[in-house]
Amino acid sequence: MAEGVLFDTSILIPLYNENRYRERVLDLGGRTRLFFSVVAINEFIRGAHDRRSQNLVRSFLDTVKENLISPTERQWIECGSVSERILKRERRSKEKVILLQNDILIAIGARDADAILVTADRNDFTILKEFIDVAVDFW
Repeated sequence: MAEGVLFDTSILIPLYNENRYRERVLDLGGRTRLFFSVVAINEFIRGAHDRRSQNLVRSFLDTVKENLISPTERQWIECGSVSERILKRERRSKEKVILLQNDILIAIGARDADAILVTADRNDFTILKEFIDVAVDFW
């Protein structure tokens, strides 16, 4: 049984911008531990362009800081190995594989935290599930 759920950026941004997924997130929060990857938070911060958005992101960070997952040295090394296998097997360009780096780190972090990865990014995470043994819930 998973120890919790970890949200990908594809959930965080619509949750913040449109209140999409709000009820589902609140329901999960009442039943299990919610994790957040610093990699996804980094992507979330990059989208905060005005002062109001930046303040909201900081407030969000203060709220979730106890549940942040950061990539370890071992996870970074595994990310490189997964990237290399994807490059060879999927015949993708290096540029496209580099763009998967954050998703690879998020997936590895979810797996190592024994958390279900919740994402709306079906394309990338369907591929990554072939390389990383991680539970994924596509919303």
